[in-house]
Amino acid sequence: MRNDIEELTRKGEEVPAGKLDAFKRSFEIISYNPYIREFLEAEAAFAMFFAKIQQIIAESLTQLNPAGAQPSTNGSHEPVPQESTD
Repeated sequence: MRNDIEELTRKGEEVPAGKLDAFKRSFEIISYNPYIREFLEAEAAFAMFFAKIQQIIAESLTQLNPAGAQPSTNGSHEPVPQESTD
């Protein structure tokens, strides 16, 4: 259920109210268990931490190549050699 909601959100589609309500009810019920609540809080904290790391990496890569990465034309992940103007 959670994956369905996340996928719809990533696609920019509207999540049906019924599906969202069912998810909220399920989340509320399982949150009564203190161990599960603690796990979910830790998972959320980790997700925020990981997102921050990804943001830092993306900013660093942008600083290394401010013009943006040029896509490879040779089908590999290696940089495409630039032609010499000498």
